[in-house]
Amino acid sequence: MLKRVAIVGGGSAGMMLAATLDPEKYKVTIYERNVALGRKFLVAGDGGLNLTHSEDIELLKTLYNPAVFLDQCLQSFTNQDLRNWLKELGVETFVGTSKRVFPTQGTKPIEVLKVLLAKLNAQNVRIKNQHEWIGWNAENHTGWFPQRRR
Repeated sequence: MLKRVAIVGGGSAGMMLAATLDPEKYKVTIYERNVALGRKFLVAGDGGLNLTHSEDIELLKTLYNPAVFLDQCLQSFTNQDLRNWLKELGVETFVGTSKRVFPTQGTKPIEVLKVLLAKLNAQNVRIKNQHEWIGWNAENHTGWFPQRRR
């Protein structure tokens, strides 16, 4: 029997988590408050879609406060691991002069989002848009309700 996983929020972290969970072990549902996943991808500024930073991982970890806050996470999945994963999905990247990592020039944010959505579809991830998490009840069960259209 598959274990059920509910992911609260369909931003980049939620989509990436859903895309990397084994569909042979987990039945994944993303609950998103908005009408679609990854809306912030579409509002990348003139500087482009900044995916990560290319600094050496040891230096990158020191940029967080407190420095050890994300140490274990960044060590187990580095900025280079992210670039490699994106490449496997067909998203090529490059390092800009600021040492920030972007999709190759000419690749629009919507194209990166479509690649992630295709991966979610291939993983059989269920997506529930316009749902808001309302918290835990006394029995530690979670509650969801569809949002009303404004």
